Amino acid sequence: MIRFATIALALTLMLCSGCMSEPLTPPDTRFNVNQAQFDVPPKELVEKVKAAIAQPPLNLSVESQDHGVLLSSYKQYEGEFHIARHWKEQTRYRIEISPDWDNPTGKAKLAVTEQTQQRRTDNQKWEDAPELQRPERAKEVLDQIVKNVK
Repeated sequence: MIRFATIALALTLMLCSGCMSEPLTPPDTRFNVNQAQFDVPPKELVEKVKAAIAQPPLNLSVESQDHGVLLSSYKQYEGEFHIARHWKEQTRYRIEISPDWDNPTGKAKLAVTEQTQQRRTDNQKWEDAPELQRPERAKEVLDQIVKNVK
């Protein structure tokens, strides 16, 4: 009887575990950098990028600028669903403009990365959420920049 119970338990555990469609650990996205190259001098590109992100649909301002690195204002998004409601998220973007290696006065490279914060409700403080990777948002920003900078 004990042997039958052990076999039944083992079969039940195998059947309940099933096949997983996604891995337990999320993929490593530390190197998901959205970038593009422009035939525009770096200093000129900085000004064009500032104008591009200020336009709809982004409507972002520049909170800080330091040697070709722009830090945008936050943009709010609907976050993940947790226990009967969507949490709030806000994402800001770090836009780094660097001179091209071969033509530093005539071309520039641009990279966009994101930083997301979250909170449960409107009356709570925003908290950094480094576990939330949103490279698709950075890609949207890059696409808008590419579209508006010619």
